[in-house]
Amino acid sequence: MCERFISETGAWSDLTEVYKCVLSTKFTDSITFYEKERELLDFIARKKSSPMFVVLIGDWGMGKTFLSKVIKDEAEKIGCEVRNVKIDEIVVGNLGSFTVKDREVMIIDEVENLENLQYKYKEEIINFFTHMKKISELKDVDSVIFLLATPSGYTKVFSYGGLLHSLLPETYTAFKDRIRERVLTEPTKVEYFLMLYCMLKNVKSESISLIEYLNFLYYLIPVTRRNITKIVNNFMCQLHENSPEALYKLLVTRREAITDLYRTVEVSDATLFKTEPEDIGRIMRGYDYSCINAKLVKFEEWRNKFANKLDPNVRREIEDVITTMKVREGLSVDDNLYVIIPKEPREYYPLFPDENVLKEAYKALKGEEICAVKWEEVERYLNVQLRDFLLEGDKYEEVQKVIEEYKEETEKLLKQTNAVYPKVVEGLKNFVKEVVSIAQKDGKLNNVSCSPLPEGKSSEIVFECKHKDGFYSFAYKVKITDDPMNTTQSDFTVLYTASDKEGGNVTIKLTHPLQRYFLQLSYLSKGLRVRDPAFRLVFANEIAKLDLLINDINEVNKIYENIYHTFSSMEQVEYRFQSIMNYVLYYKGLTGKSGKVSVQEVYETVRDLTDQFRTYEKKNVRFTVQDIETGTRLLEFLSDLDKKKLIKLDGTDLDLDDFLGDYAKKVVDKVLKRLGKEDVEKIAVEIVEGTHKGLEKKVKNILNADLVQLDERIVEGVSDLIRVALRSGYVKVNTLKDLDKKLEEVKGKVQEVKLITIKERDVKVVDLKELLRIALEVRKRAQDNVASQALLFDMLEAISTLSQMRMSIKGETVKVVEQELTTIREIREKLVKFVKEAKAIQHTEDTLQRLKRLVQDEQKLTDCVHEIRKDRKNVEKLYKALNKSRLFTYAEFIDEVYKNDEVYSTMKDVGEECREIAESIDTLKSVKVRLEKIKDMLNTMLNTPYVKGLEDIKKDISGIRANINEIYERAKKEGFVNGDN
Repeated sequence: MCERFISETGAWSDLTEVYKCVLSTKFTDSITFYEKERELLDFIARKKSSPMFVVLIGDWGMGKTFLSKVIKDEAEKIGCEVRNVKIDEIVVGNLGSFTVKDREVMIIDEVENLENLQYKYKEEIINFFTHMKKISELKDVDSVIFLLATPSGYTKVFSYGGLLHSLLPETYTAFKDRIRERVLTEPTKVEYFLMLYCMLKNVKSESISLIEYLNFLYYLIPVTRRNITKIVNNFMCQLHENSPEALYKLLVTRREAITDLYRTVEVSDATLFKTEPEDIGRIMRGYDYSCINAKLVKFEEWRNKFANKLDPNVRREIEDVITTMKVREGLSVDDNLYVIIPKEPREYYPLFPDENVLKEAYKALKGEEICAVKWEEVERYLNVQLRDFLLEGDKYEEVQKVIEEYKEETEKLLKQTNAVYPKVVEGLKNFVKEVVSIAQKDGKLNNVSCSPLPEGKSSEIVFECKHKDGFYSFAYKVKITDDPMNTTQSDFTVLYTASDKEGGNVTIKLTHPLQRYFLQLSYLSKGLRVRDPAFRLVFANEIAKLDLLINDINEVNKIYENIYHTFSSMEQVEYRFQSIMNYVLYYKGLTGKSGKVSVQEVYETVRDLTDQFRTYEKKNVRFTVQDIETGTRLLEFLSDLDKKKLIKLDGTDLDLDDFLGDYAKKVVDKVLKRLGKEDVEKIAVEIVEGTHKGLEKKVKNILNADLVQLDERIVEGVSDLIRVALRSGYVKVNTLKDLDKKLEEVKGKVQEVKLITIKERDVKVVDLKELLRIALEVRKRAQDNVASQALLFDMLEAISTLSQMRMSIKGETVKVVEQELTTIREIREKLVKFVKEAKAIQHTEDTLQRLKRLVQDEQKLTDCVHEIRKDRKNVEKLYKALNKSRLFTYAEFIDEVYKNDEVYSTMKDVGEECREIAESIDTLKSVKVRLEKIKDMLNTMLNTPYVKGLEDIKKDISGIRANINEIYERAKKEGFVNGDN
């Protein structure tokens, strides 16, 4: 019982005494109300040359009115005149006109009413805003005008598209910049307990000793300062005996009191309410002494010996979970504050912000040994019976309409009729969307943002996930499965496609209360929104389970990011992932070895092999490796792939039995599992034999590229990973029958033919019989070695190509060689002249290549123009005109610009080009034509005989002479030319 009740508005004079009591704590840094008061009073005390407008935003019951009274008292103490007025008085009574004086504080309340007044008093409201603007421009007037508004009211009046914007669109931005905004937040848990303590002490309530049993009520209601007052009036002052059982009974049975605290949805079925546990006191305060799994530590000790070193925001978040109060007679308010430090934090609360901090605190601090309640017990009792409605909306009537519909659906749900199950599934889908949204808001999604696409299949959710730098987007699909015909089982399963391994799925068992909550969430499509604190509380366990899903999105994004950057880089230096990995695959196939081997040995072995199987074709896709100068260079390429987790290296070695990286394996497993066993075997055989086409199309389908367009570089990268994996033996296949058939065909084509093959660094004479002998050696190792089978198919294709060359080519070769050998002097003279001319050509080509790189980087060029012109509209036009070619990634471009003086100089030249373009805004439409012209000029230049021959210029003249002499000596030795000629 209490001597009197507390007024629920800020009009009660004794509320000031309560506030003074709250501020008697040492821990004012936990009093959000006090923080806001100090900030607002600083606005008043600070010397100002012009009036300042401050909008104080707070929901009903957050304490706006009381704070305005505190401001009034404090402002008057420093000599300011204070005036309180409601918005209706200004708009209706004064036709929107108002003034302020120097050293005056004006408080305008109920600003959200402007929305209702606009239909009848539009001109008066315009006049009000006009006066606000004029007053803000006054000079030598030191005053502050506070405007009090609810969050929804503030949005409707001051946000973009709101009332102010619609009435004064031209001056909206400048006007909005003059207004400061401050938001009243919910009380911290420390503030919650201090307010309860000070109020109960002020009304001399005997139930003050029961404060510790209100521990979990902090989570179960919307905690506003007005609601804390209602807890005192409607519950603590209504108790006829001071016991937790009496308090629990009152909380459950006094529906009119509960309704005052939050919107409760009544359901007639009594089975919803669990029977009262014998130890309800333990549940309500969060601990007892039946076991030892936590410590009860004084709040001051927690702060002084541990928590003060933490980041203030992290500390506040943790304290909002673990703070409690145990009132004992004769102790100060601070001495009654405690923290519960559990040994296993996630058992105490599944969404604990940082469990490692609490584990460290448990070891470091001393306290009373207690038995902390596990969250599942709290959820089983309090969360079922005292939960507020999960959804909220701007209009009370709309919310009430939804509640009525919900009541009807709930009756069906409790009778387990099939009709209600689709609605529960819909709610479950909304739950998953909300979890992803919360993860994004909390910063748990790394370098990616995800939003749901419009509904597709009833059992699926598809998120469009975008890389933070805009490199690419991808689809992430979540499947919801259930069996609505099975009315005895209420298990729903959340499946997500990117994690196909066993155990990757999440099963959510739906008890009656959870079914109710998911049913509530199915009404989100009716313009309602989730109340975030309630959502986190109700679904604490389920949200924790879906950490797996959030982690999976992050991992998929990281895999795609690595593939994207890998294959973007390859575009620049003109090498392919597969042609690099062929060094490893060919070595494994040729030697039949297993285990670790040095990269240098791989390079030397495969280089000699490919030199022998080289053909006249410019591009022989079936048998090729990247033209790499040294083993060290190959190691650099492989090391880069190792960093991206696409392959694995051990220093300078790699394991032939396990060289695919973790990300490569995940991608391969995902794709192969989606294909099905028969398809996998068929594709594997075709890839090993070199006959498969259209893999990219299958990969696009598997990666949901039909739902969200995926960058071609990622599709190409995943396809190459599949090819490399299958050719390495990731899937066991047997192609020996087809292999032997191919081998017999090639044997019949091989003749006594020797061919000269010429490469930049050396010359080879190829004997087809010798090539066939090597192929037969590989056949011996191909029995159980897929890599050997794949290599042999490539070898046989190369031999077949060589053997089918027309015999007349021998005569043509002889003729060409003899002509060159008999005109060496003429060639030398031409070379000297050619080198001189080639320098100019080389310079031109280099300049054009640099220009091409600069022009393709539309972001840098856009920034350049933007800096020159400061004209967003026209810069965007230019950006669209340039948004065609892509060569370098932004990071690579920046690296090149700042490392290369020539490129940096060229960048300045391009800057001048930007300036010229920007100065002639009317000619922007011709930019595309100009760029196409540059492109055509570049292509023409690159296709001239001189530029095509630039590769030969890389050899010095003496090197060319030596090669020609070597050709002559080898031709003479093999009988192609007469030695006397």
